[in-house]
This record gives sequence, structure tokens and C-alpha cells, in this order.
Amino acid sequence: MMKKDIPDLSRIISETVDRRKNEIIDFCRDLIRIPSLTGGERRIQEFVAKHLKDMGLEVKVWEPDLSKMKGHPGYVDVGKDYVNRPNVVGIYKGKGGRSLILNGHTDVVTPEPLKKWSHHPWGAEICRGKIYGRGACDMKGGITGMIKALQILLELDLAPLGDVTLEVVVDEEASGNGTLASVLEGYNADAAIFAEPTSCVIMPAHRGAFFWRVYIEGKGAHAGVKYQGISAVEKGMLIYRALEGLENKRNEIGKKHPLYGHYPVTTPVCVGKFNGGWYPSSVPEECILEGSVEFLPGERVKTVREQFEQTVENTVKKDPWLKKHPPRIEWFGLSLPPAQISSDHSLIKTFKRAYTEIRGKEVKIAGFPAGCDMRIRVLYTKTPSIVFGPGDISLAHRVDEFIHIEELLLFIKILALGMLEWSQKENYLEN
Repeated sequence: MMKKDIPDLSRIISETVDRRKNEIIDFCRDLIRIPSLTGGERRIQEFVAKHLKDMGLEVKVWEPDLSKMKGHPGYVDVGKDYVNRPNVVGIYKGKGGRSLILNGHTDVVTPEPLKKWSHHPWGAEICRGKIYGRGACDMKGGITGMIKALQILLELDLAPLGDVTLEVVVDEEASGNGTLASVLEGYNADAAIFAEPTSCVIMPAHRGAFFWRVYIEGKGAHAGVKYQGISAVEKGMLIYRALEGLENKRNEIGKKHPLYGHYPVTTPVCVGKFNGGWYPSSVPEECILEGSVEFLPGERVKTVREQFEQTVENTVKKDPWLKKHPPRIEWFGLSLPPAQISSDHSLIKTFKRAYTEIRGKEVKIAGFPAGCDMRIRVLYTKTPSIVFGPGDISLAHRVDEFIHIEELLLFIKILALGMLEWSQKENYLEN
């Protein structure tokens, strides 16, 4: 059991984190300064591995093996291998208490359009209490937090009784295969935390998502006689409006979900790219729409795709040209199911108490408004998991991404205290 009571531990941890503020900031900035687009994670993974070794952890670095992953239901084929893209795992060996995995991904999305950034995306500049840069909140802040929380506990001689596994993976943005590779290497625990940006809200669920592409055919003509052509862009707008209707219809159903009902849009249908035409004075002969659909725990990819197809089909039936030239739908890239654990799980109760002890008020419980790697553990290893980390998800994947320094420090305090309490209980796996 703990040698000190919870208030004492809370005070000691909080004071130590505050005292080491500059060290924590510097580490986060070091991570941000290393460009790590999906597919180019090698250098940052080497940096993380060295730090974990310096902490005295048992460290393994390996490249995910496609031959092991193919055929697994959690595998996503993105047409790339993992040469020079290693996973990094660092393990602190406890003394029989409940174990915990802390998961984070180092890959980030493109910083384009670069000209719109006010701060350099790899500069890790500090301005008004914020650290700016690509990956600041998604999720190099979270990785900073989970590493520093364990490091501080160990250096305070407050080591958790259970094993703590720092799981730093690649390729989350495109697939989740990095976390799957770790599962297939045999890494597991009594619970897991995915330090994605939740603004320190505890989230026991995340949405599913898949990518789609729609090809629409038109008939070309010179702009001077545009009436002799059929604009594929105009037909694309019909599909676009129909998908808006699909989102509205699904949103009404999503409003009934206890963890998602408060979101203005519960199940987004996003048109991320709309391309058509080749020349300013030509009627577009082709239009291509690309986007994503997100859906809630309890829904299946197959069912939601059928709704999407039916929406397009209903639009086609109303248009003479589209009837003769039906659009072609293609599913590509990302395809992941949602996941959820019970809001009454002891993992959630533990971190709710830690939050209240550190913050002096209760934490919100909500669903994560995106997909993430949590599904790999919940669905395939039955590991109770939550999404919980610093940073605002609305700042991810956009220009001038940043993380509030004070929120990063808060996360470290809560995580460290929660780790200690979680590890104290008898070792068991609760579904």
C-alpha cells in the first residue's frame, strides 16, 4: 500500500511537476522539432528510445512485421511497409500490482498549407503560454506527459507497484498498425491509456471512421457552348448536398448516445477533397469527391457504408444523367471500428479520483470525437482502455496547432497520481 496518503502524494507530485516545468517544456519542444510525418518516424523513435533507456527502462525497438499483421482483423492495408519505422516500447517492472500501458503515436499529419502558419510547424515556438507546432497536441504533448509522469514517479522513489509499459508507436494517423504490432509482440496489461488530446477529459469511447471516394462522370464541352456539355462538378454538388442530408439524418440518431449527445455534430460526414475539371474554359468531364464518415460505438462499418451507398443511389435515381452514368464509390485507406468500455469501470473511477484530488473538481466523461488506436486493445485483447490526454482535438490537423503548457502540466500530475492508485489494487483484469 502507499506509504503516504493521497493528499500528501498529490502535493508532492504537483510541487515536483511545477518545479520541473522547464524540463518538461524542453522535452516536448524537442519532440515537436523532429519532423515525423507518417512514414518518416525513424528519427523521433530513436530519440524516444534513447530517453527511455536513460530512464533505466527495459527497452525494445523493432520494425512492425507485415507478415504477422496481415490476416488480423485489426490490420489496415495502407500499401506501405515499416522499414526504418520502428515501434518503441519501454517497460518499468513493478512488484505485482496492476499493470498499465500508456500509448502514444509519434507520427503526425502534413503541416500544409505552410504559408498559413503564424509559427513554424517544426519550430516549437512558445507564445503566451502555448507551445506551437505540428503534433503539439496530436500527440507529442501526450507522449511528453506519459514519459515524464513515470520518470518523475521513479525519481521521487514513488514507483508504481505494477508494470508500466510506455508504448510509443508509428502509423496511427493512417492505420493503427503500430499498436497492432505491439499487441502481436505480446505486450498487454490490466488496462491502457491512450494519451490523445482530450483536454484532460476522460473518454471511455471513440468513434469509428472510414475513408471514401466517389467518381462522377460528366460530358466535356468548350465553355462557349457549355450547354452542350454536362458538368461533372454540378453533378458532384448533388452528391455533396445528399451527403449533408445523410449527416443530418444520422446526427439525430447520434444525439441519443449518452457520451456523444452533447456534440453539435455526433456523426460527421466530411467531404475533405472536391476536385473537378482541367481547364478554366472547359466543362468538367470528371469530378472526384473524397472524405470520411465517422460513426458511434454500437454501429458497424458495413451498415454505415450501406447507408452511404443508399444515399448516393437515391440521388442518382432523381437525375437523368446520373442514371445513365452512375457514380462509382470506392473505399480506401483508413477503416476502423469504434470502441467503448463501461463508464463504471474501475479504471475510470481511479482517474476520476485523481483528477478531483489534483484539480479540486470533478472531471467530465465523454466520448472521443474521432477514431484512435484504443480499439486495438479493447476489441482484440479485451483490455479496458480510456482516451485521456492534454490538448484540444479541434487544434489537431490544422495550421497553428498548439498545446497549453499548463494543461500539459495538469495532465502529468493527474496521470502520475492515477498510476499510483491504479497499481495498488490486486492484480486482475476486469472486463
